[in-house]
Parts: sequence; C-alpha cells; structure tokens
Amino acid sequence: MTSPILVEVQVGENRISVDVDGEPFSIVFPKGFFEKYPRPAKKILAENLAFASTIHLPFLMGRNVVKYQMSKPSAKDLIEEGFKLSLPATAFLKSQKTSELLRRFSEFQYLFEGGDASEYILSQEDLADAAVLLFSFGKDSLLTYALCREVGVKPILVYVREPLTVRENYFKEKLSKRFFEEFEEEVLFIDNGLGALREPDKSLKERGWYGWELQLTQIGLMLLPIAYAEKAKYIFFGNEKSCDEGFFDEEGFWCNPVYEQSSEWIFKFREVVKTLGLEKLSVGSLVESLHDLAIIRILHNRYPEIAKYQMSCGENLFELKGSRWCGNCSKCARMYIFFLANDIDPRKLDVPTDMLESKYRELFCLFNVGRGNYGYDSSGLGRDEQLLAFLMAYRNGYEGDLMELFKKTYLEEAEKREKELKKKFFGIHHAKTMPEELKDKIFKIFREELKDLQ
Repeated sequence: MTSPILVEVQVGENRISVDVDGEPFSIVFPKGFFEKYPRPAKKILAENLAFASTIHLPFLMGRNVVKYQMSKPSAKDLIEEGFKLSLPATAFLKSQKTSELLRRFSEFQYLFEGGDASEYILSQEDLADAAVLLFSFGKDSLLTYALCREVGVKPILVYVREPLTVRENYFKEKLSKRFFEEFEEEVLFIDNGLGALREPDKSLKERGWYGWELQLTQIGLMLLPIAYAEKAKYIFFGNEKSCDEGFFDEEGFWCNPVYEQSSEWIFKFREVVKTLGLEKLSVGSLVESLHDLAIIRILHNRYPEIAKYQMSCGENLFELKGSRWCGNCSKCARMYIFFLANDIDPRKLDVPTDMLESKYRELFCLFNVGRGNYGYDSSGLGRDEQLLAFLMAYRNGYEGDLMELFKKTYLEEAEKREKELKKKFFGIHHAKTMPEELKDKIFKIFREELKDLQ
C-alpha cells in the first residue's frame, strides 16, 4: 500500500504556503492587499486554494489518498464538481477515455484532519463601482478594461504569474510597464508558486494537462483579497460566447474544452465565493455575449490605443525571440486570420510570421480539425468562425498559400452561409453573467460597433 500524499497549509502576512510531501509552494500577493483580509477569512481561503490546487495530484503521483492537515474546505463539493466536469476535456486532450479518468477519480480519497469546514461572513459595506479584472493583455481582458473605463467602473488589473509560463510572464511584465507609462494604470502581480504542481509539457509536441483543469477557479480565489481590500463590487473574467460550446465525445460524455470559462461554471463559482463569506461580490463577464471576431472588431475599432497591447499567445515556441507572439501556435493562427478579417495588419501588433504560408496549415482548425495546440482549437469548435474569417480576409484582398487553399476548398460554402455566419459571429447574444445594471450601457456600445456587420 502506497503512502498518502501529505498536504499542509500555512498563512503568512502576504502569502499562503502549501507543503506537499514536505516541499513548500507559495502564493505571494502584492503588498497591501492580503494584509487587509481578516484572519479567519484567510484560513478559509487558504484551505480552498490548497484543495483546488492539489485535487489533481493523485493522477500525477499515482497515489490514491491525499491527507490534508487542515479543515475540510468550505467549497469542497463545488470544487470537486468543477474538476469532474473538466475531466472530459483532459481525456480528449490526452487521447484517453473519459470513463477511465472518472473511474480513477472516484477511487481517490481526500482526508481532512482539521474537522468540518469553517464559516465566516466578511463585512462588505460601501462597495465601490470597481471591478477586479483578470488581466492578461488578451483581447477579452483588454476589451473588458476598455468597457469598464467607458461605463464608469474603476478597473483593478491583476496578472497571475505561473511558474510554467516563464516566457509569457516576461512579455506580460514588459507590456505592463508600457501600459503604466501610457495610461498610469498599474498591473498588480500575484505569484502563484502552486502552479508548479501542474503537469508540465513533456516535449515540444506533447502538452501536460493534469492540474490545469481548475486554473481560473484558483485564480478567481486569489482575486478575492484584492476585491475585498478595494471594496470592489465586481470580479470580471474575459469569458466570451464560445466558452459555452462543447461536443459529445466518443463515449457520449459532454466535453467543454474550457468548462470553467463557461457561464454554467461562473454561476457555480459564485456559490464558491459565497461559501468564503463574500456574499455581495458579483462575478461575471462583460464580453460573454460576443464571439472572438466581434470582440476583435470592437476592441481594435473603438479602442485602438488599448488594442495595440494585445498578446493572445502563451506558447514557448517563439520563432523570433523579440516578439510577444510565437507565430507558431493555433492561438496565433486563430488571431491572425481574425485580424485579417477585420482588416488589421498583424505586423503592427508585432506578429512575427506570415501565417498564410502553407507550413502553418495544421494550426488552423478549418483545415485540420483536431490538431491545434489548445483544447478549443483541437476540438474543431472554432471551424465555422474561421470559415467566415477567411471569407472576410479574402474579400479584404489578402493573399497567400492558405488563401488559395480556402478559395479552392471552402469559398463556395462560405459564400452560401455568409448571412448565417455573420449573424452568429457578429451577433450580440444573451448575457447570463453580465451585471443587470451595466447591460444597457454595454449593449449600446456593442450595437454601435457591430451594426454594419450583422
């Protein structure tokens, strides 16, 4: 019988430390925020973060029991549910069976030596019209920032440094310095040392997936002390419309490649936040009603001074070291054709490669369903959006090997379906998690920018 995985949690002045089998890992908050969080709430937050960050370890370590020297987390059942609902995507990406991962998960034991979950209600008086934003310089977070500024909500920008994305962190820090110089807007940094517990990439082609299932949930928990210290009404994620899409895998399990970005999980995460005592904090997304093509159109057309900071790439396969884009992954490919569709020159955004060259064919899910670097691209769910994007880029006069392939293979289909595709991908869809008091202002902006495209 193998020994259990031992997990111990400690709370410091500006950090949460988690020992796994005696090895320490820490989450370090920017100064002046965690210190203001009440001590009983720190303990509850630490317990939930420790559990959410280690729930996957039995898969990685081959041991079925995790023994925690802490109380049972207040949101244990919700965290387990989120992890379970994310496993079909892990199975898909690892070319394994969902049923096998679920069977193994059912055999894991999580034991808590500190007794029942603690309860504590935080006082939230005089909340400000402010929002903590998970800020990555991606299109969604940049547009969310711009929308907040326009509708009178103070944005508080937070980036979480992950230890397995060193190159991405480097470029995000450079962008943050430039952003502060131009807008006097500080980006707060949280160092998530617990991210080292995720499965790393084994090679340039084989990505690690265990431990990434609940990344945004973990980050959402890390944002709570900052929201509390700033008396913010809102936490906004950049979850857009396609985050609600999925497919049935070969065994009949529903698979959403980005489940914890879905509106369904946002509602469940709100319940998680309530168990931690922040009952008045609203969690949602301002871009939930839009697809990627529409987000890029609005961001670059209405807010070009903000859009120029966009970086939607997290790869380490950089062909040109000086660029914030690798120009060599399915995320870059997707953004590249969306830029051309909206008549935006990718070179002005520092994209280093011409991704209409034939050697990048496999990175576009329109041409190669199931071969992207990321879950959404591998799933093929973005196929129709790329179909429309290639049609628009073709009409904008862009040329290249892949444009010739598109004309030969898909142009006829794209032209027949153009009206349907524009209605979907430039439409303004139902917003489930957007705060009601902001909808009129936000939708007015969307209508102004998309009126000629639907």
